[in-house]
Amino acid sequence: MLINLEIETAAEQFLIFIGLTVGILLVSFALAGIMCRKKCGSVRFSVWMAIWILLTTNIFFIGVALIRASMSTISLAMMLLQVLMVGFIYGGILIAALLPFEILLFVNSFWCRRFEAVFGLKTKKDTIEAQTESQIPVNE
Repeated sequence: MLINLEIETAAEQFLIFIGLTVGILLVSFALAGIMCRKKCGSVRFSVWMAIWILLTTNIFFIGVALIRASMSTISLAMMLLQVLMVGFIYGGILIAALLPFEILLFVNSFWCRRFEAVFGLKTKKDTIEAQTESQIPVNE
């Protein structure tokens, strides 16, 4: 090892776990934003986000399982089955943890504006408000 930070094994595992979680969420946010470029609504974004969280979680876990497969005595099929089960459970936990923040994102106008600025999207709520404002006659 070139650099010895004197980090214990448990701390290393925790840091890898946090890095994996952040990576999954960043990739999922980016891919969900790409899928909602033309039409963006709270339900549509949330569904795409959930799909990408489940897919990226399983891809990352399968990658780790394939790396560790050469060191294990368990058959590859059994290991992949276990990894898929863990991936879907972990993905479900991430989705459940993210759901309150997604609700806040689409209900609170402060966070909704920041979301639109970061992703370059217009949510359905804003387009509906803009259409109704343009249809309201102005009396002077």
